[in-house]
Amino acid sequence: MTTEGRCDPSGNRASYCNEDGLLQIDNCAAGKTCSWSPPQKGWRCLAPSEDPCQGVAQTGICSGEALMWCDTGGLHTRQCGDCDERCVQDPVAGAYCQPNSCGDLTYAGACSGTALKWCDASGQPRQRDCALEGKVCSAGKDGRSDCVESGCGDLDHQGQCNGDVALWCDGQEIQVRNCADEGLSCRWVSNEQGFDCASTPCGDVDFFGSCNGSVANWCGDDKTLQTVDCSNHGQSCGLVDDINGFHCLPLACGDLDFLGFCSGDVATWCNRDGVPESVDCAAHGQACGYLGDTKGFHCLP
Repeated sequence: MTTEGRCDPSGNRASYCNEDGLLQIDNCAAGKTCSWSPPQKGWRCLAPSEDPCQGVAQTGICSGEALMWCDTGGLHTRQCGDCDERCVQDPVAGAYCQPNSCGDLTYAGACSGTALKWCDASGQPRQRDCALEGKVCSAGKDGRSDCVESGCGDLDHQGQCNGDVALWCDGQEIQVRNCADEGLSCRWVSNEQGFDCASTPCGDVDFFGSCNGSVANWCGDDKTLQTVDCSNHGQSCGLVDDINGFHCLPLACGDLDFLGFCSGDVATWCNRDGVPESVDCAAHGQACGYLGDTKGFHCLP
């Protein structure tokens, strides 16, 4: 140990060799931090007004793409971008400039299916297949990804939707989020996020859809709003059937849809081929009536 000394990683303690040649350890009082002291030419506990590093520790910080750290002489700055690098903040190693060969990948890593990908200290991309170890790749609560034992069975970190409930594995246990409680729906978001709660541009329109004049609206499999103006195809919008919902119908049916209507004891509806069809229920000793949303108007038993 020299008279220059050093700060502990937390910046709360200064250790140095005093005038008597003995090791001295100062625990910084409240409001003070360990930093470089120009008058004493060493690392000491300083008040903010005395600190030339303005609270920045030896481990450094990233300010945009600028690396800032405290060293002998005070505060130092390096623009990582000048060397085609980027500034990376590591809670263990501190801040440093890293070559851009890793792209957006950092020391914290990321999961891509069962593969764990990260950027090593030399700025090179690395990869590890967790499945080969009988493990799964998962992002921990500290933001770092790793290969961990799974307590979720076949459910992985990308999860799945059960109606409007999103389920995923954090590596140790199944996490559940009820999207409906937040006014959202469960859907695929991205490769990084997997299935999660998200807003949908479909609004109140579901897969079954609806008609707005000649325009058919429905929510597609990708949870985006789909529309088609049936008049552009020489057709009208109507209820195709109880499976396909609202869509374009041949003009032969006009405003008549799958549900149809009763005219006395005669039931009339638009069949699956887009052609009007009718039956005189009285001829079968029956009356015309409504049989529900799946069958519409027809002869009552």
